[in-house]
Amino acid sequence: MYPLRTLHSSLPRQRTILFFTPPKRVGCLTPTIAILGSDLQTLACAHTILDKLPTTLIHIIVKEAEFGLMSEGPGLLERDSWPILPESWLSDFQFQQPGETSTAIRRSWLEKACAIHLTSRGVIFHLLSDCSITTKDNLITIQVKGGGHSNQQSILVDGVLDLRVEGMKHDLWEGGIHLGELKGVGIEGVRPDFLIETWWKGEEPTGVNWLQRMQWRGKDPRRSMSDDIHNGVAIARSFLEHNDAAETLRRGVKHATS
Repeated sequence: MYPLRTLHSSLPRQRTILFFTPPKRVGCLTPTIAILGSDLQTLACAHTILDKLPTTLIHIIVKEAEFGLMSEGPGLLERDSWPILPESWLSDFQFQQPGETSTAIRRSWLEKACAIHLTSRGVIFHLLSDCSITTKDNLITIQVKGGGHSNQQSILVDGVLDLRVEGMKHDLWEGGIHLGELKGVGIEGVRPDFLIETWWKGEEPTGVNWLQRMQWRGKDPRRSMSDDIHNGVAIARSFLEHNDAAETLRRGVKHATS
C-alpha cells in the first residue's frame, strides 16, 4: 500500500494505491485495475495506463451519471497551447475543436471526448455507482453498487486507485459564459464557438447577460485543466513505476507483443 502524497505532493488529499500480485494472477497479461474518480485527472490517468499497458482492463467507478454532466469546470487555455493532451486520447470534437485563436474550451466536452475514447479502448464505466473494497488472501475485490450492468457486482482486480477529490479548501471562484466581446474583467477566454468564458473572485462583473453560471474551487482556473492532466499522468506513472507487479506485467506485455 502506498500513500500517493509521498509521490506527488501537490494532490489535494491523501490517496491510497493498492497493488498486489495474487498468486493466481501471476503471469496474467491482462491486468485488471479499478479507478475511483470522475474528473479529467481520472481520465488522464486511465489513458496513461493504457498507453503503457495496452492489455489492461480498467473499471472506472463514479457516482455521477456522466462525465462532464453535473458541472462545468474551468476550460481556459494558454494561446497556442492546444493540444494540452495527446489527441489520440480524444474522440471527435466536432465544432468544439480549438482553433488558433481559441483561449478556452468547453471542459465538459473535453471530458466527454476523453471518456468516449476510453470506451473504445475497452474501459468499463460504472455510472451512478459506489463501491467497497475488500482484501483477502492477497486478492482485491471491488463490490460495485448502483448503475451499470447490474445493481450489484463483484470484480476481482489487481490494483485500485482512489482519485476521488475530497476536502479541498481552496478559494471559491465564480464563472460565467456570455455572448459578445471580452469585457476585460476577471480571467477570460474565447471558446471555439466564440462564447466568452469568465472566472472571478469577489464581486460579480456588471452589465453582462450570462448564458450560464458556474462555481469552482481551486488555486487558478488558468491552470485547472493542465494541472489535472499532469496529476493524472503522474499518478499513473507512479502507480506503474512503484509496483513490482506492474513492472512484471509491462515486461510480459512487451515480450508477448515483440
